[in-house]
Amino acid sequence: MKNHISTGAALHADHYRPDIDGLRAIAVMSVVIGHAFPHLLPGGFVGVDIFFVISGYLITSILLRDIDGGQFSLLHFYDRRIRRIFPALVTVLVCVLGVGWFVLFRPEFTSLGAHVVASSAFSENLLLWSETGYFDVEAIFKPTLHLWSLAIEEQFYIVWPLVLALSARLRLNRLATILVLAGLSFAINQWDVFRNPDAAYYAPYGRAWELLAGGLLAHFRTGKPRLAGRFAYWQSLLGFTLIALSILLVQPRSHFPGITALAPVIGAALIIAAGPASSFNRDTLSSAPMVWIGLISYPLYLWHWPILSFAYILFDDPPPAGRAVVVILSLIAAWLTFQLVERPIRKPRANRRIPAALLASLVIVACVGGIAARGLIVPRLPNYHLPEQTEWDFLKSRTPDFDKNGVGIYRFGGERASKVLFIGDSHVAQYAQRIDQLLDADKNRPSVVMAVGGGCIPIEGIIMLKPVSKLCPSLATDADRLAQTGAFRTIVVGGAWNWYFNTGDYAVDIQGDLAPLNSAEGMHVALQKLEERLSTLKAAGWNVILLLDNPYSDGNDPRLMINRVLADPNVGFAANRINPIDPRELAVESDMKAMAARLGIRSISPREAICDSSGCAVTDSVGHPIFRDPGHFDPEWTLKNAAFIDATVSADATN
Repeated sequence: MKNHISTGAALHADHYRPDIDGLRAIAVMSVVIGHAFPHLLPGGFVGVDIFFVISGYLITSILLRDIDGGQFSLLHFYDRRIRRIFPALVTVLVCVLGVGWFVLFRPEFTSLGAHVVASSAFSENLLLWSETGYFDVEAIFKPTLHLWSLAIEEQFYIVWPLVLALSARLRLNRLATILVLAGLSFAINQWDVFRNPDAAYYAPYGRAWELLAGGLLAHFRTGKPRLAGRFAYWQSLLGFTLIALSILLVQPRSHFPGITALAPVIGAALIIAAGPASSFNRDTLSSAPMVWIGLISYPLYLWHWPILSFAYILFDDPPPAGRAVVVILSLIAAWLTFQLVERPIRKPRANRRIPAALLASLVIVACVGGIAARGLIVPRLPNYHLPEQTEWDFLKSRTPDFDKNGVGIYRFGGERASKVLFIGDSHVAQYAQRIDQLLDADKNRPSVVMAVGGGCIPIEGIIMLKPVSKLCPSLATDADRLAQTGAFRTIVVGGAWNWYFNTGDYAVDIQGDLAPLNSAEGMHVALQKLEERLSTLKAAGWNVILLLDNPYSDGNDPRLMINRVLADPNVGFAANRINPIDPRELAVESDMKAMAARLGIRSISPREAICDSSGCAVTDSVGHPIFRDPGHFDPEWTLKNAAFIDATVSADATN
């Protein structure tokens, strides 16, 4: 225990507090376990908010000590930040690039290069913010995603030392300065939580209040070593309770951070304010295991996500035992990094040229990432035939004001006597290029208008639990307005039905309770709503076609079809590969076909083109993937093979 304390004293500040390392342990393990076992700790991500408070407290304490003592030096401050942050960061980024070169495909490695550049420049949060939306790559395929929080901290510390120094020089009231800035940041964050949740999560100005909460605590503790007095134990216990409830109860889809983040932030502040003499802090947080984890918390945070990310990339969905191994490997990597990289560099007598060398190293890493981002570094697996286009790439070329989620009205074939209106999402948009080709080749076919948007379910009254696009409701209104013009003879309604009815991302309100569409009750009500809409369209005189869904399965994704470690980069995919049929999807399709029969409308099933009793094809006769991801056809395959969609724009389909 004494060794831990002396090490911490050398690494952190003049007044080392082992209980804060214990609080770090709670923060980092909640994040690590929450990422590896999200069902066990659904709110584990609040550990980042705890880190923000700790960082704000410790760094502001150092800054205030230096400013009030007349010893403040910006260069000295950044010298300490570089020694603290850069060694482990450079180590992890180099390893991420190396492993990425070995196991990633060319598009993935190119994307990784861009994220390494952003991570090196402490702007990963800004890159992630710019990428959010329907077309964003799954988080698990981004090995540096977790570095958004480090970026926010460093962006804050570019500004905060200058603000404190300037306020001292101008003799501004320090307490008022902190309160005004924290209040403004919190207000902006709360506003964004409901109107721009991506900004609320990633924007530095909306997260600053959490760091400023620690700064406020540092201001009050200046010259007051025990703020809590005899109530310290209960104060610590209350703080721990708030943190524990947040970790256990806050859900990923909660409006976060905003008011929801107050609980872990206040909890962390209460524990820190209670002081090291509080019995809870002294006996529990300062225990040897907690301090040990706290001391390696920074490299542990850096390592855990890349290891978990690559585990998912290599093994699709690792079992619990595999994810437990990830946690163990992360602890080992963190301890080795702490012992062999961090401690030697952060010793007080370490070479004064080390910060410059570390800065140069990070610049070199960023340059390598930039070269990779431009496609100038060829990864080990460059030759697999992976679809690089999406259905939206074609639509982007057709409109100058392409929406972030593809939500919009797209027109094909000009003005013709007959018209067909398509209403739906990406599982309708995926046929746009083939339809456009058909219309160009045959002027007797009707012209087409598509009202489509990524993730926009074409059923009214459905609630998106995972925000996709705020424009989906307006798209439905625009589609109905178009239908009322009378120019259309046929209306085709389609969607990612297998996704909507087999995941928990969409729900319906049933007498005040939200029933997800993957529940029997939710699916029943949603199908009733769809049937009502189709019935209304048919009654109004339109020829209605219900477009059913193509299979959805992780096994469809060509990225998951090979063993990336053992794969021969010169060998492609196996021809005529088959995946088993999901009985849940057959049940959805059966219900929808029965609905169409009741209404007397036509249904078209893409499944019938690639599936038989043995399963569904995922590669063609020459080994080219049929799908580009788990749920969308490869645009190249669709253009050449999706003949089943042709009937929707045949001349007799509009009669």
